[in-house]
Amino acid sequence: MAKLIDFNEAKKQRQDTSLGNRKLFLLAGLVAALVAVLAGILYLLGIQTVEVVGNSHYSEAEILKMAGIEGRANMLRLYFDKGSIAEEDAYIESMELEFSNFNRMRIVVREKEIIGYLPYMGKYLCVDREGRIIDYAERRDDGIPVIEGLTIHRFQEGELLGIDDAVLNNLYYLIRSISQLEVPIDKVSFNYEKDKDISLYSEDVEIKIGDVGELERKMATIKKVLEQMPPGERGIIDVRNLQSSIIFREYKKMSPEEVEAMEQP
Repeated sequence: MAKLIDFNEAKKQRQDTSLGNRKLFLLAGLVAALVAVLAGILYLLGIQTVEVVGNSHYSEAEILKMAGIEGRANMLRLYFDKGSIAEEDAYIESMELEFSNFNRMRIVVREKEIIGYLPYMGKYLCVDREGRIIDYAERRDDGIPVIEGLTIHRFQEGELLGIDDAVLNNLYYLIRSISQLEVPIDKVSFNYEKDKDISLYSEDVEIKIGDVGELERKMATIKKVLEQMPPGERGIIDVRNLQSSIIFREYKKMSPEEVEAMEQP
Protein backbone atom coordinates (compact mmCIF):
# COMPACT_ATOMS: atom_id res chain seq x y z
CA MET A 1 0.00 0.00 0.00
CA ALA A 2 1.48 3.36 -1.00
CA LYS A 3 2.51 5.68 1.82
CA LEU A 4 0.69 8.99 1.86
CA ILE A 5 2.93 12.04 2.23
CA ASP A 6 1.66 14.96 4.25
CA PHE A 7 3.20 17.91 2.40
CA ASN A 8 2.15 20.34 5.11
CA GLU A 9 3.97 18.31 7.78
CA ALA A 10 7.11 18.08 5.64
CA LYS A 11 7.03 21.81 5.03
CA LYS A 12 6.68 22.43 8.75
CA GLN A 13 9.68 20.19 9.51
CA ARG A 14 11.78 22.06 6.95
CA GLN A 15 10.76 25.37 8.50
CA ASP A 16 11.61 24.13 12.01
CA THR A 17 15.01 22.91 10.81
CA SER A 18 15.71 26.22 9.09
CA LEU A 19 14.67 28.15 12.20
CA GLY A 20 16.90 25.96 14.36
CA ASN A 21 19.85 26.55 12.05
CA ARG A 22 19.26 30.30 12.12
CA LYS A 23 19.14 30.25 15.93
CA LEU A 24 22.35 28.22 16.01
CA PHE A 25 24.08 30.61 13.62
CA LEU A 26 22.80 33.58 15.62
CA LEU A 27 24.06 32.06 18.86
CA ALA A 28 27.44 31.30 17.29
CA GLY A 29 27.66 34.86 16.01
CA LEU A 30 26.74 36.25 19.41
CA VAL A 31 29.40 34.11 21.11
CA ALA A 32 31.99 35.20 18.54
CA ALA A 33 31.05 38.84 19.10
CA LEU A 34 31.32 38.44 22.88
CA VAL A 35 34.71 36.77 22.52
CA ALA A 36 35.89 39.60 20.28
CA VAL A 37 34.63 42.24 22.72
CA LEU A 38 36.21 40.42 25.67
CA ALA A 39 39.49 40.09 23.79
CA GLY A 40 39.38 43.79 23.02
CA ILE A 41 38.73 44.65 26.67
CA LEU A 42 41.53 42.39 27.84
CA TYR A 43 43.84 43.98 25.28
CA LEU A 44 42.91 47.46 26.41
CA LEU A 45 43.41 46.42 30.03
CA GLY A 46 46.88 45.13 29.31
CA ILE A 47 49.62 46.86 31.27
CA GLN A 48 51.27 49.39 28.99
CA THR A 49 53.32 51.39 31.50
CA VAL A 50 55.14 49.95 34.52
CA GLU A 51 57.22 52.00 36.93
CA VAL A 52 59.58 50.31 39.39
CA VAL A 53 60.69 52.30 42.44
CA GLY A 54 62.74 51.50 45.53
CA ASN A 55 65.02 48.91 43.92
CA SER A 56 68.80 49.11 44.09
CA HIS A 57 70.13 45.56 44.35
CA TYR A 58 67.99 44.23 41.51
CA SER A 59 67.45 45.72 38.06
CA GLU A 60 64.02 46.72 36.79
CA ALA A 61 63.90 43.65 34.53
CA GLU A 62 64.62 41.36 37.48
CA ILE A 63 61.87 42.99 39.57
CA LEU A 64 59.36 42.61 36.72
CA LYS A 65 60.17 38.93 36.50
CA MET A 66 59.73 38.52 40.27
CA ALA A 67 56.33 40.20 40.05
CA GLY A 68 55.27 37.83 37.28
CA ILE A 69 55.07 40.55 34.64
CA GLU A 70 56.49 39.32 31.38
CA GLY A 71 55.36 40.67 28.03
CA ARG A 72 51.92 42.29 27.98
CA ALA A 73 50.59 41.29 31.39
CA ASN A 74 46.84 41.51 31.93
CA MET A 75 45.71 44.15 34.38
CA LEU A 76 42.61 42.26 35.54
CA ARG A 77 44.66 39.29 36.70
CA LEU A 78 47.19 41.51 38.41
CA TYR A 79 44.44 43.60 40.00
CA PHE A 80 42.86 40.61 41.71
CA ASP A 81 46.29 39.38 42.75
CA LYS A 82 47.44 42.79 43.92
CA GLY A 83 48.77 43.45 47.38
CA SER A 84 51.92 42.20 48.98
CA ILE A 85 53.93 39.81 46.86
CA ALA A 86 55.87 37.74 49.35
CA GLU A 87 59.03 36.85 47.48
CA GLU A 88 61.32 34.17 48.78
CA ASP A 89 64.32 36.41 48.24
CA ALA A 90 66.94 37.38 50.79
CA TYR A 91 67.21 41.00 49.64
CA ILE A 92 63.48 41.78 49.31
CA GLU A 93 61.44 42.88 52.31
CA SER A 94 58.24 43.37 50.31
CA MET A 95 56.83 44.33 46.90
CA GLU A 96 53.53 46.12 46.39
CA LEU A 97 51.57 46.63 43.17
CA GLU A 98 49.86 50.01 42.83
CA PHE A 99 47.40 50.72 40.00
CA SER A 100 47.39 54.45 39.39
CA ASN A 101 45.56 54.65 36.07
CA PHE A 102 43.66 52.73 33.39
CA ASN A 103 46.64 50.65 32.28
CA ARG A 104 49.49 52.04 34.35
CA MET A 105 51.07 50.29 37.30
CA ARG A 106 53.82 50.98 39.80
CA ILE A 107 55.83 48.35 41.65
CA VAL A 108 57.03 49.62 45.02
CA VAL A 109 60.02 47.61 46.20
CA ARG A 110 61.22 47.61 49.76
CA GLU A 111 64.64 46.03 50.06
CA LYS A 112 66.29 44.97 53.28
CA GLU A 113 68.68 47.54 54.69
CA ILE A 114 72.25 46.34 54.17
CA ILE A 115 74.88 47.75 56.52
CA GLY A 116 77.96 46.14 55.01
CA TYR A 117 79.90 43.23 53.59
CA LEU A 118 82.31 41.09 55.58
CA PRO A 119 85.17 39.47 53.62
CA TYR A 120 85.18 35.70 54.06
CA MET A 121 87.25 33.21 52.06
CA GLY A 122 87.37 35.29 48.89
CA LYS A 123 83.69 36.26 48.94
CA TYR A 124 81.45 38.55 50.99
CA LEU A 125 78.96 37.96 53.76
CA CYS A 126 76.12 40.42 53.25
CA VAL A 127 74.81 41.67 56.62
CA ASP A 128 71.49 43.46 57.15
CA ARG A 129 70.34 45.92 59.80
CA GLU A 130 69.52 43.13 62.27
CA GLY A 131 73.00 41.65 61.98
CA ARG A 132 71.65 38.74 59.95
CA ILE A 133 73.64 37.17 57.11
CA ILE A 134 71.35 37.28 54.09
CA ASP A 135 73.78 36.29 51.36
CA TYR A 136 77.24 34.91 50.62
CA ALA A 137 78.07 36.83 47.47
CA GLU A 138 80.92 37.04 45.00
CA ARG A 139 80.30 40.73 44.38
CA ARG A 140 79.05 43.63 46.47
CA ASP A 141 76.72 46.47 45.62
CA ASP A 142 78.17 49.92 45.05
CA GLY A 143 77.85 52.33 47.94
CA ILE A 144 77.96 49.68 50.67
CA PRO A 145 81.31 49.38 52.47
CA VAL A 146 83.38 46.36 53.38
CA ILE A 147 83.64 45.87 57.14
CA GLU A 148 86.98 44.62 58.43
CA GLY A 149 88.19 43.69 61.89
CA LEU A 150 85.34 41.35 62.84
CA THR A 151 86.40 37.71 63.07
CA ILE A 152 84.02 35.14 61.58
CA HIS A 153 84.63 31.48 62.47
CA ARG A 154 81.49 30.04 60.90
CA PHE A 155 78.24 31.28 59.45
CA GLN A 156 74.84 30.17 58.24
CA GLU A 157 72.78 32.18 55.77
CA GLY A 158 69.69 33.57 57.43
CA GLU A 159 71.21 33.45 60.92
CA LEU A 160 72.54 36.27 63.08
CA LEU A 161 76.18 37.16 62.75
CA GLY A 162 76.85 36.73 66.46
CA ILE A 163 78.53 40.05 67.23
CA ASP A 164 77.95 42.18 70.29
CA ASP A 165 74.76 44.26 70.15
CA ALA A 166 76.64 47.43 71.08
CA VAL A 167 79.07 46.93 68.19
CA LEU A 168 76.19 46.24 65.78
CA ASN A 169 74.26 49.33 66.90
CA ASN A 170 77.35 51.53 66.66
CA LEU A 171 78.10 50.12 63.22
CA TYR A 172 74.56 50.86 62.06
CA TYR A 173 74.73 54.37 63.51
CA LEU A 174 78.04 54.93 61.74
CA ILE A 175 76.86 53.60 58.35
CA ARG A 176 73.78 55.82 58.46
CA SER A 177 75.97 58.83 59.29
CA ILE A 178 78.43 58.17 56.45
CA SER A 179 75.84 59.15 53.84
CA GLN A 180 76.13 62.83 54.75
CA LEU A 181 79.81 62.90 53.75
CA GLU A 182 78.93 62.67 50.03
CA VAL A 183 82.16 60.71 49.53
CA PRO A 184 82.12 56.99 48.75
CA ILE A 185 83.46 55.03 51.72
CA ASP A 186 84.91 51.72 50.58
CA LYS A 187 85.90 50.22 53.91
CA VAL A 188 85.08 50.46 57.62
CA SER A 189 87.67 49.06 60.01
CA PHE A 190 86.94 47.98 63.58
CA ASN A 191 90.44 47.57 64.95
CA TYR A 192 90.78 44.35 66.97
CA GLU A 193 86.99 43.90 67.01
CA LYS A 194 86.54 47.01 69.12
CA ASP A 195 84.18 49.84 68.33
CA LYS A 196 86.48 52.33 70.07
CA ASP A 197 89.01 52.54 67.24
CA ILE A 198 87.02 52.92 64.03
CA SER A 199 88.55 54.05 60.75
CA LEU A 200 86.96 54.79 57.38
CA TYR A 201 88.70 54.48 54.04
CA SER A 202 87.93 56.11 50.72
CA GLU A 203 90.06 56.22 47.59
CA ASP A 204 92.20 59.15 48.74
CA VAL A 205 91.56 59.58 52.44
CA GLU A 206 91.79 57.59 55.64
CA ILE A 207 89.43 58.92 58.30
CA LYS A 208 90.14 58.06 61.91
CA ILE A 209 86.89 58.22 63.88
CA GLY A 210 87.87 56.61 67.18
CA ASP A 211 84.57 55.83 68.88
CA VAL A 212 81.07 56.99 67.96
CA GLY A 213 80.99 59.64 70.66
CA GLU A 214 80.07 63.06 69.25
CA LEU A 215 79.61 61.36 65.89
CA GLU A 216 77.45 64.10 64.40
CA ARG A 217 80.07 66.71 65.24
CA LYS A 218 82.82 64.48 63.88
CA MET A 219 80.94 63.96 60.62
CA ALA A 220 80.36 67.70 60.24
CA THR A 221 84.10 68.30 60.76
CA ILE A 222 85.04 65.59 58.26
CA LYS A 223 82.64 67.00 55.67
CA LYS A 224 84.12 70.48 56.06
CA VAL A 225 87.68 69.17 55.64
CA LEU A 226 86.72 67.16 52.55
CA GLU A 227 85.09 70.20 50.96
CA GLN A 228 88.29 72.20 51.44
CA MET A 229 90.64 69.53 50.10
CA PRO A 230 92.04 70.19 46.60
CA PRO A 231 91.19 67.50 44.02
CA GLY A 232 93.63 64.59 44.09
CA GLU A 233 95.03 65.39 47.53
CA ARG A 234 95.57 62.36 49.76
CA GLY A 235 96.01 62.12 53.49
CA ILE A 236 94.58 61.32 56.92
CA ILE A 237 91.67 63.06 58.63
CA ASP A 238 91.84 62.49 62.37
CA VAL A 239 88.78 63.41 64.43
CA ARG A 240 89.45 61.13 67.39
CA ASN A 241 90.19 64.24 69.43
CA LEU A 242 88.22 67.23 68.21
CA GLN A 243 90.26 69.50 70.47
CA SER A 244 93.38 68.78 68.43
CA SER A 245 94.65 71.65 66.30
CA ILE A 246 95.72 69.29 63.49
CA ILE A 247 92.78 67.53 61.89
CA PHE A 248 94.18 66.77 58.43
CA ARG A 249 97.68 65.66 57.43
CA GLU A 250 98.64 65.26 53.80
CA TYR A 251 100.54 62.04 53.07
CA LYS A 252 103.35 63.68 51.12
CA LYS A 253 104.09 66.02 54.03
CA MET A 254 104.34 63.20 56.57
CA SER A 255 107.36 61.11 57.40
CA PRO A 256 106.98 57.31 57.66
CA GLU A 257 107.25 57.66 61.44
CA GLU A 258 104.41 60.19 61.50
CA VAL A 259 102.21 57.96 59.36
CA GLU A 260 102.90 55.05 61.69
CA ALA A 261 102.11 57.22 64.72
CA MET A 262 98.82 58.26 63.16
CA GLU A 263 97.94 54.60 62.72
CA GLN A 264 98.18 53.97 66.44
CA PRO A 265 94.95 53.91 68.49
